[in-house]
Amino acid sequence: RRWLWRRWSGTVLQHAYKPALLNMGISAMLSFFIGKRIDTTWAVGLAPHSTHSIISRMITFGKSWQYMMSLTTFILTFFLNQAYAHWREMYKAARSIQGRLNDVNLLLA
Repeated sequence: RRWLWRRWSGTVLQHAYKPALLNMGISAMLSFFIGKRIDTTWAVGLAPHSTHSIISRMITFGKSWQYMMSLTTFILTFFLNQAYAHWREMYKAARSIQGRLNDVNLLLA
């Protein structure tokens, strides 16, 4: 068990758990605030009516968030593809240089 905790530092989970907890807390407080401030006509755990003024504004926000998420996913995928292609090119060049150095070493030996 101690072995596992020694590998905690520097992990993605160590760096991401605080912002994730903060975001969960903010969304829970927002949900609680909306539930207490407005007249909720829906039961807990069910989808709210889209005719409510706050919910209709949040639906618009959700659609724009979906568009932004699609754009971000495309950009990250494109960048990752280009970075991988560059890495493969550098890898092939390094292996080619290594092969030529081996040829020179064989000639000298």
